[in-house]
Amino acid sequence: LIVPHAISAIFTSDEELIDIASRGVRIAVAIFPLVGAQIVIGNFFQSIGKAKISIFLSLTRQLLYLLPGLLIFPHYFGLDGIWICMPVSDFFAFVTAAVALWIYVKDYPQELPKSEVKVIYSTANIAFYVITNKLFENISFIQPKHIIYSPQTDGLSTPNA
Repeated sequence: LIVPHAISAIFTSDEELIDIASRGVRIAVAIFPLVGAQIVIGNFFQSIGKAKISIFLSLTRQLLYLLPGLLIFPHYFGLDGIWICMPVSDFFAFVTAAVALWIYVKDYPQELPKSEVKVIYSTANIAFYVITNKLFENISFIQPKHIIYSPQTDGLSTPNA
């Protein structure tokens, strides 16, 4: 790959340092696609109100796995040990997040009760209305005159004119 070499060359003109940095970048970014999945899983738990799990998953990558790796790997692998710590910690953080998601999905009921579905639907309708109302507030023909929220109905309704 030429990209790590070119990026390293932006910061220095020393060829030896560019070669070291290029090798390090190649090693460090090897598992980046899994990092994205780990972050999404952490955000999922945050969005459903499981803050403790989300915080734990956020800390696994940098604190739980990276710091011990930085203390151990350089003794066995030298300079490459520092670079290797990043993809190893990213991999284990991804595995931890995937296991947490698997446990949650396995224990979650397969179907939501009808009352929960209605609340989710109603909340989504309200959010959609608020967003679109703000986006189109200066365009009078798009705005409905009144919107009434009622938990007894399907959520949102417009009064008869």
